[in-house]
Amino acid sequence: MSLVKHLIHMDETEIRRELNIIELKIEGCNQDECEEIEGRLKELMTEAKSQKMRGLEERISELMRKLEEKEAL
Repeated sequence: MSLVKHLIHMDETEIRRELNIIELKIEGCNQDECEEIEGRLKELMTEAKSQKMRGLEERISELMRKLEEKEAL
């Protein structure tokens, strides 16, 4: 199953759960992992926008900022 097809079936609870896991991964990610996480966050943002989940958009933006700070170190 492709990632895009999987995203179509995700509800808000599933996305929030994944964001919590991503937040933990950001703390210890190396450059390659950080790039992978960034890609996943972008996919989740697309899904949140398509379903008009404003609260999730804000949460994803917050995690993207955290990731950028981590990469800047």
